[in-house]
Amino acid sequence: LFRPAVMCVWAGLRQLGSGPFVLHLWAVVLHGTAAFLVVRLATVWLRSKWASLAAGAVFLALPVNVEPVSWISGGFDVTMTVLALLAIETARRYGDRTSLSTRILFISLIAATLLSKETGVVAAAIILIDAAARRALGRPLLIDATACLAVATAVGLFRLYGAGMRIELSKYIVQRGIFQTFGGFAQEWPSLPMTTHPWQAVAGVAALTVVLLLFVATASRRQGRVELALLGWIAIAVAPVFAWIGVSQYLEGSRYLYLAAPAWAMSVVWMASAPRNEIARRAGAVAVAIVVVMSVWATRVQLLAWTEAASLRDAVLTDLHASAIVRSCGAIDLADAPDNVRGAFVFRNSLREALVMSGLPPMTPAAPPDCRLRWNDARRQFEPLPAKRP
Repeated sequence: LFRPAVMCVWAGLRQLGSGPFVLHLWAVVLHGTAAFLVVRLATVWLRSKWASLAAGAVFLALPVNVEPVSWISGGFDVTMTVLALLAIETARRYGDRTSLSTRILFISLIAATLLSKETGVVAAAIILIDAAARRALGRPLLIDATACLAVATAVGLFRLYGAGMRIELSKYIVQRGIFQTFGGFAQEWPSLPMTTHPWQAVAGVAALTVVLLLFVATASRRQGRVELALLGWIAIAVAPVFAWIGVSQYLEGSRYLYLAAPAWAMSVVWMASAPRNEIARRAGAVAVAIVVVMSVWATRVQLLAWTEAASLRDAVLTDLHASAIVRSCGAIDLADAPDNVRGAFVFRNSLREALVMSGLPPMTPAAPPDCRLRWNDARRQFEPLPAKRP
């Protein structure tokens, strides 16, 4: 993976002595910045101050955003999206005569987006959709955005085929990608423990259904064009991961929806504000309010899982520090280390780094037999791994 923009920020924070708390705080600040930019961008799309604020609230509270914001590795998605939104904001400064500084800033932001995560390859395409929907696609922007898209696509294809990856789209994969994308957004509420009442999830889905029905029944042709443009944003945002996107019942994998989330938020509010009848408009406003409230509630449920995952991570490291076997080993090999708690990652891709940062022996498959341990989830401790019989 080649993501120097984010890695340089993290390296700088580490050099300043910052720990995990600062990295998590950085992700939260970026998420707030993304919500602010959604409000600014939505003002043009939705043509209403209150509607744009509602779109920002929907985006801010979306449960599918918990994974990219809570998981440090999700910072790639958050950073890439913030840079893409800034690029859209910069593109809106274009006119028939655009200053050189604006064009340089625009191209730099597109480059930084691509250098934050590979899926940033589609940022320029989203910008073209935004400009076309606003009927503001002038020649300078068309030239710059098209050139950026061509270069980004070429780089993306080179890296894709250089890594030996091949993407095959079948009818099943297309159907799965569509359902995983829109189903992931519409699901919103993660799977709950059996002791929790399911009415919250029903209320959230019912509110979204009301919004959709109001739009279908009352939307004008112009409102339909705007909605199609927003759906185009969503489709393009998930295009780089379309073949393998998957959102589990616990919203695991929802980080792949982060770039599409601004368009989803604006789409929900736009559909709710479509009716011209006052009673129908109020019904739409109530439905959006319910969506926000249920989203906040669901986000809280998701955060509890991440809190439990952090506690389990600390328990694992504490057990290793207390182990006499570990203290006597120069290297260790660990099996069945906990991966996640209801979709919240524990040691998905950072167990080796966590051991080194905690002052524990490095992990390697070449560790002596006496230094191989297996996690016992029931006892919440590591135990010696039985020796293999000759």
